[in-house]
Amino acid sequence: MPSFSFQIEVPKNTPRTAPLELEHKIPSGILTEGTVVIPEGHKGLTGLRLFYLTKQIAPANTGGYFTGNATEIPVLMNTRIDRSPFQIVSESWNTDTGYDHTFLVTFNVKTAGNPGQLTKRGMKRRKRLSDREIREIVEDG
Repeated sequence: MPSFSFQIEVPKNTPRTAPLELEHKIPSGILTEGTVVIPEGHKGLTGLRLFYLTKQIAPANTGGYFTGNATEIPVLMNTRIDRSPFQIVSESWNTDTGYDHTFLVTFNVKTAGNPGQLTKRGMKRRKRLSDREIREIVEDG
């Protein structure tokens, strides 16, 4: 399952009312899990959230932001990326008046060519899905 990562550098004095918006290209597939790292120094003065199209996908609570200091936050998603543009949009702010700050984001995408461990449900023994079944999940839902 391919992993994608990006850094989001947020300039100092970026207000919450006018956040920095960046586009991050990804392939079609299913977003599964990831992490958001907030390095030392943020001190709760920054915030980050992620969108696909117009829907907020992380954090799960609409309108919420990841905030903190020196922390790694696991993120569980089950978001189908199936329409153009194939991208995640990050929205971030930084009310620190002295320093720019960077978020580190990593996540996995199940794709038709590299589906990870998709298995059939309800079976005593877990059986890997066929390539046709994987394509149906990724392309058709």
